Amino acid sequence: MIMNNLATILITITLLTGGTETVYFDVPVHEVVQQKELNVEYQIAEKDINMLAKTIWNEARGIKSDMEKAAIAWCVLNRVDSTDWEFRNMNTIEEVLTTPGQIEGYKEDNPLDDHLVELAEDVLIRWNMEKDGVVDVGRVLPKDYYFWWGDGKHNHFRKQLEDQVFWDWSWDSPYEEDLNG
Repeated sequence: MIMNNLATILITITLLTGGTETVYFDVPVHEVVQQKELNVEYQIAEKDINMLAKTIWNEARGIKSDMEKAAIAWCVLNRVDSTDWEFRNMNTIEEVLTTPGQIEGYKEDNPLDDHLVELAEDVLIRWNMEKDGVVDVGRVLPKDYYFWWGDGKHNHFRKQLEDQVFWDWSWDSPYEEDLNG
């Protein structure tokens, strides 16, 4: 349903137990919408949510900003979507996170933090919306940023492994105030 310039979409999460969970997610509508209802359903695997949450826990648990934590997930998803030679055989979240020499932060025995599970789910919903052509989904990292390193307080994202130019956090955050101001 569309109210107050927000559209509510339905998301179905496929659980590891074989069941499903349904959640509703409100997104801004930036164009005139002819329909009275907008019906969108996404199938998101619980395994993908948990793998991203465990990666965020290991790579960003000491970082306060949810925008910076979400950028870890977006960086993983950038590799999933990439057609670059370096990532050519990694078409799933699991392949990106478990391919040797890629992202070292994922460990099966990393704990599942409820807040990070919610954050990973949120990013996956936004990613699916983006794939469906929705603009301004709240992406926090450009599509061509594939690498990061952390200093314990912040993660620094870059396009190439050896780049010395890092993402400037110039986009609006769907999570909190601007990191630059």
